[in-house]
Amino acid sequence: MKTKGILVSLFFLILIIGSMTAETLISGTISTSQTWTWEGSPYIVSGTVNIQGVSNPVVTIQSRTVVKFNAGAEIVVGHASSSSLRGGIVTNGLITYPVRFTANQEMPTPGFWKHIKINAFTVDGQVNFSRAVFEYGGSVNGMLEVTGSFPQVTNCTF
Repeated sequence: MKTKGILVSLFFLILIIGSMTAETLISGTISTSQTWTWEGSPYIVSGTVNIQGVSNPVVTIQSRTVVKFNAGAEIVVGHASSSSLRGGIVTNGLITYPVRFTANQEMPTPGFWKHIKINAFTVDGQVNFSRAVFEYGGSVNGMLEVTGSFPQVTNCTF
């Protein structure tokens, strides 16, 4: 009887822990600001995701959040030639709980996803990577490609 009670308790604990995180699919263009949280993790990036718009959208990614990329997927921040389509991305990782950019693959391989590309027209001061881990990407021009703007990268691991 004691074993049955332990199993029931364990079952409910697994349900609670499992419900604490969810999978969030990300695709297309992000044209309004949003915050990605650990509770919404993992965020699954499929294809090319553009962060840009006339409202100057910024995606803020909180500590402990995991962003997984499908094969060949990328995030493009801002616009290459239009100053009216700016965008930004900010990670707020902690030492013990960094933001993680990784492959959406059970057994990850290097170069699985493309990169995060920072274009020339971004939101001033809103392209910051703090305490983030970048892994298994870089199939095109490295995991973080900067073609313009001045991103701030501090305490990150590639």
